[in-house]
Order: sequence, then structure tokens, then C-alpha cells
Amino acid sequence: MRTYNIWRVLLHSLIIGTALLLSLTSTKAQGISSVRINEVVVDNTAGAINPYGEHVGWIELYNAGAATVNVKGCYLTDDLKNLTKYRIPMTDARTILPPYRQLLFWADNVAARGALHLNFVLTPGAEQTIALVDTDGKTIIDQVTVPATLPQNASWARIPDGVLESVNSNVWQQADQPTPSSNNTMPEVNEKVERIKVEDPTGGIMTITAMLVVFSGLLLLALCFTAIGRIAMRLSARNKARAEGVKPAVKTSKGSVEEETFVAISMALIEATEEVHDEESGVLTIERNEASSSAWSMKAHNQRIAVQRNPFSKRS
Repeated sequence: MRTYNIWRVLLHSLIIGTALLLSLTSTKAQGISSVRINEVVVDNTAGAINPYGEHVGWIELYNAGAATVNVKGCYLTDDLKNLTKYRIPMTDARTILPPYRQLLFWADNVAARGALHLNFVLTPGAEQTIALVDTDGKTIIDQVTVPATLPQNASWARIPDGVLESVNSNVWQQADQPTPSSNNTMPEVNEKVERIKVEDPTGGIMTITAMLVVFSGLLLLALCFTAIGRIAMRLSARNKARAEGVKPAVKTSKGSVEEETFVAISMALIEATEEVHDEESGVLTIERNEASSSAWSMKAHNQRIAVQRNPFSKRS
């Protein structure tokens, strides 16, 4: 029995570990694929300045997913023949990219300055393709071709942020006012908010809906915990009975028949089958039982007569 329990625990641990590993792997892959090149400035003479006070070109990455992603170990390049041109360092905390946030890399050709400084520069007046490559050095996560006609101090931006070209073919546009480490566009009006303002001006529907959701969730949790508790108690009792070699007792229902009822039914069946009844047909004879007790009141034989004492009576 103990061997069986050990094997069962090992099997459950193996299944849980495999599922956890697969979920972590899929989450990581999905997170890396959500990082995209969001904005590029090639010829920067009057825009953003790097930490060393220089006007240089820059490349902005954007995390379009809902999970934090670390781009360490990935590659940035401006040459598709050399996908591993710049490897993002593994030990810099600045490579962590929160959801819906931007990360700026300076194309100043001085990689010794830190993780956010590339080992190449962007060439003004020339068409160039910039690519973000996965940690294997082969898989291109995202790429963009910057046109040679991009003006000075203008950016080639993805509008809106993080949208794929498969969703919007005109997602890449020229922005005369670059927005480093910021959203390329800010929506002036939120359609959902405006619709809620019209349909529910007082907020009553929203409040009731929120309360219903919360109480429904609590009720569902209570039912789940109750069911799980009962199942756990039954399994525990069954396992204990198996370990002790005892057959689990079957719990009778609330309205089960008692032993006295079975006895009465049996006596009635005996009287009916053996024809034990009065001699007269259709006449019921009742005789007085002189016995002070019967088999149905055997406790009376064990009872003692209470002694009556009167403390004020005279002794004889």
C-alpha cells in the first residue's frame, strides 16, 4: 500500500512538473514574440540626446504583450547577413521591458558604454533594414526597412504602437516629431469610456454589475471549497479503511428503517403465513395480559424501587 502511494505521488509530481515546464516555455516564447521595433531615427541633429550629450540615431523597442519581457541575449542588427551583430547583454537590469513600455537603444557605435549602446551607427540617406533577432541568433522576431527618403530629425514610427503590419498595412509612417521612450500616438477619445458615459451616466449599472461579479465569484469559491472538503474527507476515510483492512461503513440515510420495524414486519409475516389468528373469522379478541412485564420492557426487571424517606417520621 505504501509503495502504491509513493508511485502515485511521483506520477502526480511528474505530471505537474511537465505542465509547469511547458507553460513556462510557451509563456517565454509568447513574451519574446510580443517585442517589436516601434520607432527609428536615423539622422538626429536636434532631437534626443544620449547620456553622453550626443545627438545620435536611435532604435526603440516596444512590448505589445501583457507580461514583462527580458530581451537579454537577443540581437539587434542593421545587416540581415549578420544577424548577431549586437548581442544585448545578459546582466543588465535595464533590458527588462514591462508591458506596453518602450526601451531605447542608442546607435552611437560605442557598445562599451552599456547595454543600451549599440556597436553600429545608422546611415542617413540610405535605405536600411533593422532587425530584432531571438537568442538563437537565427529567428527574426521583427524587422523594419527604413526608407532613404526619411528627413533629418524625423522618425519612422509604428502608428499605433505595437500593431503588426498584418493587421494594418500602413502601420509605418513618418513622424516629424519623434517620441523616444513614449507612445507614438495618444488617442484623444476612448470609445469604450464614451459609450459607458452615454449608456450609464450615473454609474449604477456598473456598480451593480461589479457587485454581482464579486458575490458570484465568492459563492462559486464557497461551493468549490465545500465540495473539495467533502471529497477530501471521503478519500481520507477510504484510504484509512484500506490501510487498516476494514471495509468502509456505509452511511445509512436519515429515513432508514430501524430494527424494531424489521422485527414487527417479520412477526406480521409469520402470523400471516402460519395462520396464527382468532378462531372466529372477522372477530378480534383482546385479552388482558396479566404479566407485569414483557419481552419489550426488560428494563423493568432491572429497576429498583426508590426508597421513600421521611426525616420527620419517628423511628419504630
